[in-house]
Amino acid sequence: MKINKTRMGRKILFLLFYYSISFCITARENKIESTFLVDSIKLLIPEPVHSNQAVIISQLMADNHYRKTSLDDSLSKKIFEMYLDNLDNQKSYFLESDVHFYQRFQFAFDDYIKTGNLDLPFEMFRLYQQRVLERIEYVKKELLEKEPDFTIQENVPLDRSKENWAKTNSELDEIWRKTIKNQMLGMKLEGKDWAGTKKVLDDRYSRIRKNITQYNNEDAFQIFMNAFTENFDPHSNYFSPANSDNFNMALNQSLEGIGARLTQQADHTVIYEIVTGGPAYKSKMIHKDDKVIAVAQGDTGKFIDVIGWRLDEVVQLIRGPKGTKVRLKTIPVSNPTTTTEIELIREKITLEDESATKKIIPYTENNTHYKIGVVSIPSFYIDFEDYRNGVPNYKSVTNDVKRILTELESEKVDGIVIDLRFNGGGALFEAVNLTGLFIPQGPVVQVKDSYGNIDINKDKDNKVYYDGPLCVLINRFSASASEIFAGAIQDYKRGIVLGENTYGKGTVQQIIGLEEYIPEETKKQIAQMSHIQFNNRVKFGQIKLTLSKFYRVTGSSTQHRGVKPDIEFLSPYDAETNGESAQKTALPWDQIQSTTFTPQNKLNGQMIQKLQKIYASDEKKDPLFQELKYDIDISEKEKNKNYQSLHYEIRKQEKDKINKEKQNLKDLTNSLKKKETKEVITPETTENPIEKDAYLKESVKLLSLYLQWMKKQ
Repeated sequence: MKINKTRMGRKILFLLFYYSISFCITARENKIESTFLVDSIKLLIPEPVHSNQAVIISQLMADNHYRKTSLDDSLSKKIFEMYLDNLDNQKSYFLESDVHFYQRFQFAFDDYIKTGNLDLPFEMFRLYQQRVLERIEYVKKELLEKEPDFTIQENVPLDRSKENWAKTNSELDEIWRKTIKNQMLGMKLEGKDWAGTKKVLDDRYSRIRKNITQYNNEDAFQIFMNAFTENFDPHSNYFSPANSDNFNMALNQSLEGIGARLTQQADHTVIYEIVTGGPAYKSKMIHKDDKVIAVAQGDTGKFIDVIGWRLDEVVQLIRGPKGTKVRLKTIPVSNPTTTTEIELIREKITLEDESATKKIIPYTENNTHYKIGVVSIPSFYIDFEDYRNGVPNYKSVTNDVKRILTELESEKVDGIVIDLRFNGGGALFEAVNLTGLFIPQGPVVQVKDSYGNIDINKDKDNKVYYDGPLCVLINRFSASASEIFAGAIQDYKRGIVLGENTYGKGTVQQIIGLEEYIPEETKKQIAQMSHIQFNNRVKFGQIKLTLSKFYRVTGSSTQHRGVKPDIEFLSPYDAETNGESAQKTALPWDQIQSTTFTPQNKLNGQMIQKLQKIYASDEKKDPLFQELKYDIDISEKEKNKNYQSLHYEIRKQEKDKINKEKQNLKDLTNSLKKKETKEVITPETTENPIEKDAYLKESVKLLSLYLQWMKKQ
């Protein structure tokens, strides 16, 4: 979408003129004096460049974001609450008196942003820094002096965000005593002695202290502005120039290792994005928003605790030569009370790694042999440069799948499964074109912009490249373009959609540079007054802004609710922690008018019901599903726990019980797998390619049954 820069420019110029007269004002009404020492940290204050950008961002968000939200007292209160949450989500640093003091100004945050007066938000950030340093000193001087007594029965809350703010420093000391004791107990249960535990924690909090003192003005501004932009929706963000440059550098480096893009959130390194085709993607064990807490090299290297490390330092540990092994300990976003250990072999990621691939699975059902083609699509990729230059057979998911479909038909497969699991999306253009391979011409998706204009994206090619039996396999991490494709196949009744409910991201974003909205003369004035310069120029940031929403041909939005499969499989991913619906500020689901389209009616409702019953039966007896169900049950119990014991024997018994139950289940599963493998393998293969993949195996089975019933009609 193209933003109306003329109209926008007039408003920005007016506000910049208004603000230009206040650049030299250093005092304001209700000026708050610092109440803490800043000897150990650099005094952070807003620069003129930050004030200008705040004004521009406020206008861009108000005028162009899909969610038309007024920057008023109601939003101001939410900005304050999110900013406070971003700084101290676990209520571990601020006192109740700190919070009450700043709450007096919660209805003024809209005015601070609109006028570019950022004194108070920066003062809150400085207080946050000071409170963190106070806590670190307490940990190092008091809590690491001697090993605590793990025979005392006491509990620690697992999620302090739901607790009250501490009223006194003594209360905060007690909170930290239990927090650190819990960390120590976790290490003791892993076999670490007291000397090793003390060293890990001492090093960890030294790193956190170093990092907190290295925050700069841009860091503080970015954290505050994201509390503003993310109140519109979770995908609208501000990127300050320096942090953005460092972040992009880290991304490029990480691609040569595990194929995961990383970001920093407080003291943790967090998975920002999984690169299609890389080791992390192939493992299926790492997901967006998982926290990386330790890194080890090879088979025998010791784990290095990376909590409190800078992003570039963690990237250096994870990177390494192609073919070498790295081991990670993560806290999964789906179950934040546990840790997971993952082994990965480093690779160099290339375009070919994210290409669609095929395999043919021989399968026997009721003494009938079938050949099922499986097309795995990791993303909706396209080489835009070759496409724009008119290069024949340019690289794209549609062109690759066209070729694969031709090959599968020549090999006389009986049916095809399109596997979209963990496919986070890509080019909208490709989602439309790929759908067109399976249907005659017609609408595929509707796109509604922030002004209410609706554009219908259609497949205009009459040719159908595959007309046979079709299944689409999805999971909780199938998002955006994947949801468009799966939704269209479902709406056209072209194939059976199987798996888990999808992610629910039905929005479109655009990156907007802020520099183009600032007149050259104003840039010069800012440069003269600014300490943040690059080659005698001030660099400005960017915002990622949500401009549009996707809607299915039926008029139903894919936002928030995602695509519900025709046959829903057991899912290890909780909607409360995974997916768009887990985001507090996600845009809501809604509906617009349906388009005119002609369903293919290749599905029989009674057969779908029969398949649902078959799956329900398989879920109860299949060893792979039983193993998965056990893990889900354990996660549910952990999730519902509000407190955790700090008694060593109690925790050890809990851990031993789970490990024993898991081992018994694995032994049973392995014996059942061996028996089942003998029944399923056909003379065409010496290895069952689906014996470790419950979802794919069930999809192949249900498609085979569907084929069998279709022949009887």
